Amino acid sequence: MKITKTFGLIIGTGIILYASSCSKKEVTYSTNGETIFRTGKNIDGTILQDMSASIYNSKVHGCADCHGENGKGKYRGGDEKETFSITYNDLTNSNIYSPVYNDSLIERFIDSETKSNGTHANTGVVFKMSKTEKVALIEFLKTL
Repeated sequence: MKITKTFGLIIGTGIILYASSCSKKEVTYSTNGETIFRTGKNIDGTILQDMSASIYNSKVHGCADCHGENGKGKYRGGDEKETFSITYNDLTNSNIYSPVYNDSLIERFIDSETKSNGTHANTGVVFKMSKTEKVALIEFLKTL
């Protein structure tokens, strides 16, 4: 009887430890800009994606979800189009964009999905960010 209880306790403890090790851990980033880029939330955990205005609203999206961990864009497969690079270096490159983006044009894009040439992007993901959050995100894009 004692062996069965001990064995049960060991198995029960093992299951709890395994389950806790499998749970998704919240990752923290060093800056607000990186947190926004990777998670779509600010450093305080506030969701910045306007879920009611976004077409892709089944989950919170960070920039990295569509543009990759390095911001260089990625092919998502199937009928999905390739996403473009959003590194600051590329956004400000006249061989890629005309006119090139600057900080205020990037802020305008975040606010209204308006490209540097004035056309609408229609990304399907709409964000509501404060000026401070937009500046933090842009500063992070400059590091990619």
